[in-house]
Amino acid sequence: MASESLKFLGRLKRLEGQLSRLASEMSVNFSFSNSCAALWRPPTDVYETESELVVCIEAPGLHVDDISIELHPDTLVVRGVRREPRRDEKCVYHQLEIRYGLFECVLHVPRCVAPEGGVATYRDGFLFIHIPKRNERIEHTEVIRLRI
Repeated sequence: MASESLKFLGRLKRLEGQLSRLASEMSVNFSFSNSCAALWRPPTDVYETESELVVCIEAPGLHVDDISIELHPDTLVVRGVRREPRRDEKCVYHQLEIRYGLFECVLHVPRCVAPEGGVATYRDGFLFIHIPKRNERIEHTEVIRLRI
């Protein structure tokens, strides 16, 4: 039974290699193991203080360059990718719980935030986004990108 499983995993790994080569010829980043799953959404806390809206996203193992933060008129969109560590040797998985690949968080934000003052930091596996509030409702139509 174990040898059948190993044969199947070997065929699956060869297929992944073929699909990766095809994708690279088309200039597309592809990973079979990640493409089988839909976008994932990391655990997220959103809270308000008297002076700001705070978003905290738990997402360890990211690179700052792989995170995009956009503030739209009434939504905050955080996208990124957590890349799977490369294993050079053949292996048999016994447990797979860590989500890799593309993720996205789309959050409603109140109109009383001041988007131009938003600040984002990434430390200890958490992405923190602080957006100051104003007393009056603010109308903005452009998309504001926050840098980490």
